[in-house]
Amino acid sequence: MKLKAGILSALLILLPSLCTARAVGDVELESRLLNGDYRQRFIAFSPGGMFRVNPRRTGTFNTKGPRELDGVKWKFAAGSPVYPSPSIMNGVLYTGSVDGSFYAIEIEKGKLRWKFKTGGMIYSSAAVVDGTVYFGSHDSNLYAIDAGTGKKRWSFQTGGAIYSSPVVVSRRVYFTSDDAKLYALDAGTGEKIWSFTPGSKMSSPAIHDGVAYSTCVGGGVYAIDTATGEKKWRSDTGRGGHPPAIKDGVVYAGGGDGHFYAVDAKTGKIRWKFMTGGDIIYSPSVTEETVFFSSNPGAIGGGQATLYAVDTKTGKEKWKFQGGASPLSAPSAAEGAVYLGSGDGGFFALDAGTGKRLWKYRTNGYIHSPPAIAEGVVYFGTADSHVYALQGKEVLQPGELR
Repeated sequence: MKLKAGILSALLILLPSLCTARAVGDVELESRLLNGDYRQRFIAFSPGGMFRVNPRRTGTFNTKGPRELDGVKWKFAAGSPVYPSPSIMNGVLYTGSVDGSFYAIEIEKGKLRWKFKTGGMIYSSAAVVDGTVYFGSHDSNLYAIDAGTGKKRWSFQTGGAIYSSPVVVSRRVYFTSDDAKLYALDAGTGEKIWSFTPGSKMSSPAIHDGVAYSTCVGGGVYAIDTATGEKKWRSDTGRGGHPPAIKDGVVYAGGGDGHFYAVDAKTGKIRWKFMTGGDIIYSPSVTEETVFFSSNPGAIGGGQATLYAVDTKTGKEKWKFQGGASPLSAPSAAEGAVYLGSGDGGFFALDAGTGKRLWKYRTNGYIHSPPAIAEGVVYFGTADSHVYALQGKEVLQPGELR
């Protein structure tokens, strides 16, 4: 019970988040990344090289997802519970565990390629960019590791544990620390460019169009200029601690006050808010028409853990899925389906249009981070100290995403 309570507390700051499929040196491609056009690069290089898919943290994978479960493709035994969301690049899955180990696992067979040891627990989900893996550790360091060899390139020490999942855009790494700062570092050298301090702990940032967006444990969504580290605006939303998502000029974020918010990305004005009655401590997944998010029983009440599907334009409920008393993780969407785990070890696949359960798989451990999805396979870690790869009997065809 103490472990679960500690995990839930950590999640208020955690869920962390990561980087670009390859924020490389090509100026044209970098410009397209900053302006929100990830589709071509993403298909070409990787289905999930960072937390929540891209710098905007939309949590929607442009890849096939299993409608019908075939079974376990492989299961990798780590040394301790695996809480980060996996990041996948060039046929390799990257993730860390509570004993401070960080793993590179081949996704075809589930075999270990290399392991790197840090001095603290790892809750941070990795960003894999230009042959480098970036992630944080409870030992207060952000690490840059060679993706092929597992050798350290550099590390940067902060004043607190790093739950944050970094994001990499235009050769800069952005992340937060428990020292209540948002950092911008040079991705090649680890040199600090700037830091921003709002007064309380912040979530992992989402980046779009030269602005970093982060929710704050003390309350509010912040917009920070990525060039200068100066505040552009603060929106008066509820207590945060999880990365927001950005889609079509709107910042989507939940709060500990039970509301889910849609905030104008330019002005910080609230467009709409949706009341759930529970705590929203995880990141959403956003498609063209629907935003999916989990609401869990917490300090303000709320009986059942629920996944909501809400219209992005109106803020009206489309459907909801109730998962019982155990907390539901953040969802990941992939072409017509939504995937998520629960605190009792269950893993669900739902129809994105109706919320109907497609299938369920049972593990032996708490699942609190969203899965990664690639070519008909879903990947996720659990508190039973394993990384799972589940494959389907059939996969969706491109264009079926609702």
